[in-house]
Amino acid sequence: MASDNLRCVLTLECKISTFSVYRRGKIRWQAEIEFTGLEIATKIACYFRWKHQLLIRTQSCRHILNVIGSVVPLSQESTYQVRGRNITNGLPDALEISSIEIRDYVREVASSIVGDFYHLFERRIISYPLGYAKPLYPKPTQASEDLRQEILGVPIQIMGEYGTLRGLPEYLSQELGRGFFVESEQNS
Repeated sequence: MASDNLRCVLTLECKISTFSVYRRGKIRWQAEIEFTGLEIATKIACYFRWKHQLLIRTQSCRHILNVIGSVVPLSQESTYQVRGRNITNGLPDALEISSIEIRDYVREVASSIVGDFYHLFERRIISYPLGYAKPLYPKPTQASEDLRQEILGVPIQIMGEYGTLRGLPEYLSQELGRGFFVESEQNS
């Protein structure tokens, strides 16, 4: 069986994520994964409330992630002006934050992904009875050993809400010893 028809996709969403294996465009195996701590926008909002007494919306936090969020150090670190409401006096307020300050929270989520993904590959695909990740397709059983061996050399495409975090493919590749990419990187 040639693995050139095989495609692995890790879809990283806020609460429930999936790891899917496709062969010739059809799903061969899929597991649902609950990544711990993946709601990074909420964590950032809590951080601003606690450290800077600034109340900001979760949507603003997602925008911050898109503008200056990164898993790895940027070649040119940047800052961003965050606007919100000061919780001590109730007035509108603004604060300048750096990409370095946000990276700590992004890195925490990336570390969580590494641990959960390692668990999926080392335990879930080999033996299902642990009940950690629940397979969606084909049925609630383990993936075959043949499939496991096939996907070991296949690069994994990252998609979803958190799939666009800068530096995530490089970080996951380094930590897990596997190839990860975002679709735009594969095409360039």
